[in-house]
Amino acid sequence: MVVYVARSKKEFERVCHLLTELNIRWKHKTNCGWNIEISLPIWETH
Repeated sequence: MVVYVARSKKEFERVCHLLTELNIRWKHKTNCGWNIEISLPIWETH
């Protein structure tokens, strides 16, 4: 489990959108809050 904390509102929205896309594609459960918990391997968000 990886907990990702967005550094800004804009970054949060971008990452949340990306995770939503991944959620649909890979059916991973995501929690789109300021703290995003994802059940995916650790990956870079830069």
